Amino acid sequence: MTGPCKDPKQRLFLALALLLTGSCFWRTRRLS
Repeated sequence: MTGPCKDPKQRLFLALALLLTGSCFWRTRRLS
């Protein structure tokens, strides 16, 4: 069995989720 870190799809999904939450966070911070 391969770990989640070895799976390129999992890493891509994680990076995408992080980018999405990051952009949302910065947007809300800029608004306030």
